[in-house]
Amino acid sequence: GSEWPEIEVEKLAEEIRSLNLRHVSITGGNPLLQAEELGLLMENLERDHHILVETQASIYDANVFACVDLASLSPKLHDWRWEPLNQILRHMETRMDRSHDADIQIKVVVQSVEELSTTLRHFDRIHREWTITRRPHFMIIPEYSKGRGLIKELVGEIIDWASRNRSVDIRITPQSHKLFYALS
Repeated sequence: GSEWPEIEVEKLAEEIRSLNLRHVSITGGNPLLQAEELGLLMENLERDHHILVETQASIYDANVFACVDLASLSPKLHDWRWEPLNQILRHMETRMDRSHDADIQIKVVVQSVEELSTTLRHFDRIHREWTITRRPHFMIIPEYSKGRGLIKELVGEIIDWASRNRSVDIRITPQSHKLFYALS
């Protein structure tokens, strides 16, 4: 692992602003483990930037999600926690009611037909329980390293499920970084 130098939140916000970027994505492990610093950073940026936070959805922090424009929730199937996920969805629902810019996507990397089945059951539950105007986008990412045959099987299952659930916004996204690496 790499060592990153410590930087004060205000200085980091200054550096981001100096780049004249409109969109800022905050990812990496679980950024909500540093919720206090993350909240301060986002407060410094929110007026001028569209902020995406990618998180495992295992921790909820109201101050952080008050500034998020796109919550990219990537819960791990082996550690799926409904309560923080529900808190995040409720918070983003109120943001979406006030602002058409706020949005949610829930993405899961699947490595087997069994994991896909579990994922689709979770998506069904979320789709049934959340009656917000704009429901989350569901993103399924077939694990490339498991082989092309499995990817074709998973994509076929996803398309079959999506055809029976037409009101669900589902996206299939390949792990292109792994695909390109494998082709080089």
